[in-house]
Amino acid sequence: MNDKILQARQQLSEWLSDPHELGCKPYKVEYTQTFTDKDDIECMIFRYKKTIMGKWLLAIVSESGTFSEMQEYNSTTAVADASRILDTLKEYWKSQALNNSDQPQDNTMKQDLSQKSQPGSVFMMHLLFKNPVSMPDKNTMTSVMSKHLGDVDCFSFNDKVAAFAAKKYLSEFKDARIPPQLMIMGCNEFDPDTIDQLRKSQMWDCIEDRDRILSECRYQIFANDMMAALPALQRADLDMNFMEALAEIFVDCEAVYFENSGKLFTCEDIRNHNIPAEDRFIYFAVNVRFFNIRSTDDMVIDTLGMNVLYLPDIQYHFHGLDPEAVVNHAYNMAVYIFKNDNPINQGDTIDALENNEMSTKVRWKCSYEDSLIQPSREVIDIYTNQYASGTRE
Repeated sequence: MNDKILQARQQLSEWLSDPHELGCKPYKVEYTQTFTDKDDIECMIFRYKKTIMGKWLLAIVSESGTFSEMQEYNSTTAVADASRILDTLKEYWKSQALNNSDQPQDNTMKQDLSQKSQPGSVFMMHLLFKNPVSMPDKNTMTSVMSKHLGDVDCFSFNDKVAAFAAKKYLSEFKDARIPPQLMIMGCNEFDPDTIDQLRKSQMWDCIEDRDRILSECRYQIFANDMMAALPALQRADLDMNFMEALAEIFVDCEAVYFENSGKLFTCEDIRNHNIPAEDRFIYFAVNVRFFNIRSTDDMVIDTLGMNVLYLPDIQYHFHGLDPEAVVNHAYNMAVYIFKNDNPINQGDTIDALENNEMSTKVRWKCSYEDSLIQPSREVIDIYTNQYASGTRE
């Protein structure tokens, strides 16, 4: 093995050891091959294992940086996977150069807390396509909508919009009870740059297909609910049935981007899922996000998407805990809040983690606070005792 490869392997081991990445030296690192991309950038491909029984994972060392998405190594697709990562790194550095051409370089992602998430806001989905699509005929759309949503009334239909009243559901207003409206807009162009880098970094359910989808899909159909003043469980049922109807109507749809939470799913995953009906909203429409706090050992895990249903999101600001265990705790908390119409009050305590497992012997305190990560919103902050970071009111 030549010196260049040895140096690159050492560089990768040090990068992986950073607490904001793998957090430890990998059990084993192996060089596999080198390729040169269209911009004459040389890229070395490595595979590594975190533990002796772990899977082989892919990493690259290049002139544009050292990086790993912690995805499984596949010898058949290694060059393609590495090329995609390399392209992401190059685009990142280009954007940094454009954004900071007159300033010292700063590689930390910036957030914008002026972004706000309003409780009970419109539920928004972007259906993504490679090519332009036409609105199917009225009878076809009405038939599929009725199949998933019960009795519907198509009260507006043309090539620019199809609008349905879901008569099975009744929104409660001061002076009337009316069915919520489901709107489907005609096809228009989709610009992936409207999704910021922070959101792209949290598309965990589609991380391997994310860049391909966002680069190949240049057209969209936008869909949303309106006047959906329903209890949380009913509105979740409405929106998930709407999602499934859209996936059936638009057969050429590649993926669905859920704007409220930033989640991205392939349409194939939506069509073929076997998630119980009552669990669909948490699975598809609530994102559990993970952030390392630069230059510290601190981490933030939060949910995004709950307040569409007038329910609070959750956040954890901590260190020293297994983030995967905290992610699981967050999902369990989201399900509990969702199915019980948020019974948590200021100062209540909940079951905590002990040895990365749920435990009734340890309790964590809940407080209502402003979110640490955009968009700005009220959240339930979980105080993780000796593992807590930052200050609390």
